[in-house]
Amino acid sequence: MTAKKQLAPITQEQYESYSSLPFNKRFATLGGEAEGKFEKYCQHNDYRFERFGFNRPSFKKFWNMPIQLRTAPDYVLEIKNQYYFVECKGTGKSIKIKQETLDQIPFWEGILPVRYFVYNSVENGYAFLTQEQLLSTVLEHGTKKHFEGDNKEYYELPRNAIQFTKEF
Repeated sequence: MTAKKQLAPITQEQYESYSSLPFNKRFATLGGEAEGKFEKYCQHNDYRFERFGFNRPSFKKFWNMPIQLRTAPDYVLEIKNQYYFVECKGTGKSIKIKQETLDQIPFWEGILPVRYFVYNSVENGYAFLTQEQLLSTVLEHGTKKHFEGDNKEYYELPRNAIQFTKEF
């Protein structure tokens, strides 16, 4: 059996370098690291998954798309004949959860249970949250803010509001 290579957590310098990039540069990789970790987690545990939602769509006016489609979860996951939607989130120094995502979760929960896979690149850990756990965390620790540019509401959660399991 070979040892699994652990990825080193990102340094403060790497984080600051990334966070200072313009949004269009960050958009090219947005979510990619968390989604890659989710896929590795599934492969490690022999879980089946399929991509579901949009992944950096090229549409010029994506905001005109019906909101249920814009907020579609990232994956469908199969574990022991049970299916789940999975939304992947990555963290830097905080986690940002859009209000419109929270508003649309009941729609998706009406089809399949929704789970959140949160990857903490700073500490190299992950967490799985149910809808109830996410909402409870947002209510207890979230700070309501607005994105620059489109002024959409989101909740910012400190990274330490979630207990992460170290790399699998």
